[in-house]
Amino acid sequence: MLEQIVFISISIIWILALCLILLSYKKKYNLTMANQQSSTGFFQRLRNLLVVGIFQSRILNKPLSGFSHALVFWGFLVISIASIEIIIDGVFGSELSFSELGGFYYAISYSVDIMSYIVIIACSVFLVRRLINSPKRFQAYYIGIKEKFDAIFCLLMIVFLCSSLIYVNIYHSQLYDYYPVSGLFSFDIQYYHYKIIWWAHILGLFLFALYLPFSKHFHVYLSLFNVFSDSTNSYAYYPSLKSIRAYVRQSLGFETEIQSEDVMPERFGVFDVSDISKKNYLDSLSCTQCGRCSQVCPAVRTGKKLSPRKIFIDVRYRMNEYYKNKDSENTLVDNYITSEEIWACTTCNACSEVCPVNIRHANLIMNMRRNYVMDRAEIGSDINLFMRNMETKQCPWDMSPEQRLSWFK
Repeated sequence: MLEQIVFISISIIWILALCLILLSYKKKYNLTMANQQSSTGFFQRLRNLLVVGIFQSRILNKPLSGFSHALVFWGFLVISIASIEIIIDGVFGSELSFSELGGFYYAISYSVDIMSYIVIIACSVFLVRRLINSPKRFQAYYIGIKEKFDAIFCLLMIVFLCSSLIYVNIYHSQLYDYYPVSGLFSFDIQYYHYKIIWWAHILGLFLFALYLPFSKHFHVYLSLFNVFSDSTNSYAYYPSLKSIRAYVRQSLGFETEIQSEDVMPERFGVFDVSDISKKNYLDSLSCTQCGRCSQVCPAVRTGKKLSPRKIFIDVRYRMNEYYKNKDSENTLVDNYITSEEIWACTTCNACSEVCPVNIRHANLIMNMRRNYVMDRAEIGSDINLFMRNMETKQCPWDMSPEQRLSWFK
């Protein structure tokens, strides 16, 4: 009874702490603007959730690392069922609460037991790879010690949670035949040893759940929701502003339901995190920092300063700063993201095509450009040269019109 009271007390403290953490993110979320693109097409978004979110279609293009990560993800989903059962056992002082499900419980227990070993093997491979032969896409000037430690710590925590769960399964296999792999281990486990590991698993699980919102692995919570909330519009679709549409219609003499001055924004485009859309901020929290976007980016490959991954890392860091001090002189554009980065994007959307959590990188970058052009009357030097050449010489290159086809000779 005492153990049950202690468990319930710890659980209540954990729930309150998690709620406070998530509430702070809700407040940051409310500081952003409404989404420009509507999330219509329920069945299309449900399909994206299944294909991209659950079946991990976009990471499987890398057969070894992609499939290994998918196994960890699927294993995490299955193992979560066992963790929920352990929490229910702790609250009610019971053992194997889900065993009342009969044959279905056999399927769950078999899956949990097998996937626990698979996840440990996969995470061990990931640890060795990060420590000994880290892929190039994990290395960048903006990826510091904190981010590298975060990745290693999370992998170690997953290994620990799976290992402690296996130990609990080995103890239960002495009494039940629910565990095909753990049941192969014949050594006896004393009850007090089992309870120590049981408590270690629970406390580790609670602490890990509280740590995740502060790490790059926040996508454990948000990735599926981010995929489902993504618009069904093409990546090449960039919505226009209501105020500009109303102004153009009025100028052409067409009727409009709203007056342009009624919806004129304080500023055009994105200058700071208060101007980004809710989906943009959700993208920044869901970013796995896997580097696939930067790996396929033509700007990165040609040595430009732009990195699609860095854009959303900067959004997250700037929002944390803005939330603490709204009067800070720093801004997202200029202090975190430079004009060189913004104008280097070709808007090819290769980054969005490979992103495993459906982040729309070019959408945010285009809105930053909108601020440069419409609020500051500034434009990238390369584009400025292109427009001047088109105006004076009728071709993009600095040559006479008679020679404009000479570039391919």
